Amino acid sequence: MGHRSYLYVKDSHENEILLFEANNSLPLFWLTLIDKQTLESKIKDWESFERIDYEDYDAIDVWEENNSLEFFMTKNQFNKNSRIGLDYIKRLNADYVSLYQEFTHLISSNFKDNYELVIDIFQLRGFKEHLIDFVEPLRNQVESITHQEKNTNYFLFPEDLIASGSGFVCVDLEEDSKLVAYEEAAGNRKIVLTKNEYRYNLKQLLRFIVLLLICPLFSFFTYKGFKKEGFSFMVVFLGITNILFYIYVIWEIWAQLKAFKDLKKNKQLSVD
Repeated sequence: MGHRSYLYVKDSHENEILLFEANNSLPLFWLTLIDKQTLESKIKDWESFERIDYEDYDAIDVWEENNSLEFFMTKNQFNKNSRIGLDYIKRLNADYVSLYQEFTHLISSNFKDNYELVIDIFQLRGFKEHLIDFVEPLRNQVESITHQEKNTNYFLFPEDLIASGSGFVCVDLEEDSKLVAYEEAAGNRKIVLTKNEYRYNLKQLLRFIVLLLICPLFSFFTYKGFKKEGFSFMVVFLGITNILFYIYVIWEIWAQLKAFKDLKKNKQLSVD
């Protein structure tokens, strides 16, 4: 499955709109939205998190009540940092400007006033033995963006401007909306655009568990129909539908449990 990164917006009610994702890479455009102060504050969170015993789930829960692994930004921060980011991209390579503008426009068009921008990259920590090895390239890149050092680029490579630049678009676009530069860059990768993968969601997991508990009720009705009518069309239809629903619900539960296991695994990797 790999180490995934996510860029999304959400409101105070935890309603999320996933905009971009990446797999085993950290897109440079995302880093242009993170200023030096925000990065250093988050590094302190990461350092405190890594001092926790990864098997002490109570301690992890307490830590998560007051801290986070993700970056959070207001709309004003996004507007300010994206302007600086655009200047940096212009200096880095003018050919990337159109893609960067599409990237920031897609975010701003979904960024309501009561939302905040979230950038989740900590899964990538699992690639490094020590936290400092994960942090230093981030510091160097953000420093380069801040000081507009056009010849210093640690993350973006022209062979794949999607994985290393913008990330993969996840949000559904309006029919009249086209990301011309994005589609061109994606076409140059010579592969199909990625699709969304499962992210752990407790509410969704509980919803499917409830549905699984309800399934036997429909099985009972199907059995009663069979006792009364035998293999009638309706009984067969209900039986097949019931079996398919079992398969669907069990698969959804399995996918959520796997996502939860991957989440815990990445926390373990972060402190190993």
